[in-house]
Amino acid sequence: MSRLVGVLAILVLALMAPIVIVAGAFGAIIAGSSSGSSSPIVAQLQALGYENGHLSGEALTVLSAHCMVTHVGSADQAWMALVAAAGLDGVDVEGGWCYRTYESQLAAWTSRGCYLPGNCDGDPFPPTAEPGTSLHGWGLAIDVWDATNATLGCSSPELLWMLLNAPRFGWINPDWAHCGQTTEEPWHWEYVGSDLVTNRVRPLQ
Repeated sequence: MSRLVGVLAILVLALMAPIVIVAGAFGAIIAGSSSGSSSPIVAQLQALGYENGHLSGEALTVLSAHCMVTHVGSADQAWMALVAAAGLDGVDVEGGWCYRTYESQLAAWTSRGCYLPGNCDGDPFPPTAEPGTSLHGWGLAIDVWDATNATLGCSSPELLWMLLNAPRFGWINPDWAHCGQTTEEPWHWEYVGSDLVTNRVRPLQ
């Protein structure tokens, strides 16, 4: 752990936070990725005058050609530290779909017909937040890709690493997105801040 590169403060928080033990791959237990809320960070962004899907370049950090997250709350630094830690363990994860403008949220909502009740609750389309309500619109959510640029699946080895380690960096897979839920999205991770994560273990669905 002492060899990790990145932002020292984030790594110190990662070292201090509890490690979640996950045996979900063997059907015994799963780390409830964690509970927490992004609300305090959203409040900081709102205090700066921003609205969902309308963040300026000054509020965002470019992580790759297709991924930006906010620097508010150190979300960007936490993600970079997570990626560095994964690399040291031989695991390749990267941010796929990250910040989404209001216009892109609206386009997805409309094209999927999410205005029809139940149409975007997991069948036939994945959960799709109403425009202006997605954490992607605050730069606080990442759809995680593996080395082949494919989104993580419930059987992805990268997912097991994320469940074990990502909460130490403040990134969680929210309850509604857990594998086994009708709304499962194992690739969807949200930033709540390392000091806001409370880990818990729940039975495998």
